[in-house]
Amino acid sequence: MSEILREKISEQNESEKEKFYPIGSGKEGEPKETLPAIEVKNEVSWINPRFPRLPFDLKEGKPTKLGLFLTPEKEPKKAYPLKILGEHYRSALLGQVIFQDGEGRLYRDIDLKGAGYIDEFGKGMGKVEPRGKKEACGILDEPYVLSAIEMCEKFLKMGIRTERYLAIIQLKEIVNKNGKKITIKEAKERGMIPENINPVLGLRAFGIKARIGNADPTTLEDARKMVAQELGIKNEEFPLENYFEWYVKIMGQNIGLMHKNKYYHNYLGGHNLTLDCRIVDLDSVCGFHFLKKEKKEKKIEEDYYYALGYGLHYLYEKIESSSPKIKDFFHYKKLFKQAYVESLGYRPNFLNKENGD
Repeated sequence: MSEILREKISEQNESEKEKFYPIGSGKEGEPKETLPAIEVKNEVSWINPRFPRLPFDLKEGKPTKLGLFLTPEKEPKKAYPLKILGEHYRSALLGQVIFQDGEGRLYRDIDLKGAGYIDEFGKGMGKVEPRGKKEACGILDEPYVLSAIEMCEKFLKMGIRTERYLAIIQLKEIVNKNGKKITIKEAKERGMIPENINPVLGLRAFGIKARIGNADPTTLEDARKMVAQELGIKNEEFPLENYFEWYVKIMGQNIGLMHKNKYYHNYLGGHNLTLDCRIVDLDSVCGFHFLKKEKKEKKIEEDYYYALGYGLHYLYEKIESSSPKIKDFFHYKKLFKQAYVESLGYRPNFLNKENGD
């Protein structure tokens, strides 16, 4: 798969590589576990115009080698290894290479969403079946992706760190439980996919895909180095305690800006916060433009304390044992609050109930 991701890079001269790929290959932080996927019939239906250059060739209306689907076969012919992370049930990492969007934001991890179901043990089930009348395991419906793209672009305009969709790939085939390719029409006739679903692959870009819930010594070291390079700081001058302090402030800013623009997330836990401090998986995001004041206060309070407890405190516990210079959590709680209030533009009532600043 790395060869596919580097198709376009190989065509660039050295100065272009330095300009558009300023950090490196990102191989240091790649997940080790993989599952096999095979190419299925597909067609690229949309490419994000905000990316003047991509590390692979895509053309609207044409098929792409990135049109992959997980297979239950252990050793299939012409298989591509998709890299997996825990608690990601319908997305897998294609590869890692540094590139940027038109506004200069850096990305490294590229994944496919909607390429089949991965169970809680990290095994590809090769099992596509309906989940109610509007969903199917491992399948991504086009309206979902279009909504996600709209929300991601809104968040980026607000100044919030998040993922960004690179392209939508229409699936014309999937892989069944026996490892056989079948058409979407056939899958619907067999009752594997609800009739109203239009299966697509979402090609996404992250800085780091790993979430707080994936934090361990390896992923934290990868995140620390990635953030240091993004900030232009030498690795040795950016220890874990500095990384965490940066993370706390940026998370406060992210959530403050989200609430300032009248949106709430509904679930800011370890699964929706990446290790380079991006709020992702925005399908749960809602606007509170028409909510009553009491309901609005409750929603932003829930976001705030979910991020503080299930996000920042969990990450703090993962870092504390290996960072002797890290301060008491109260210090970071205070920084989080300050960054949040500054970005929000006012101090909400629920914070007035707390003791101290």
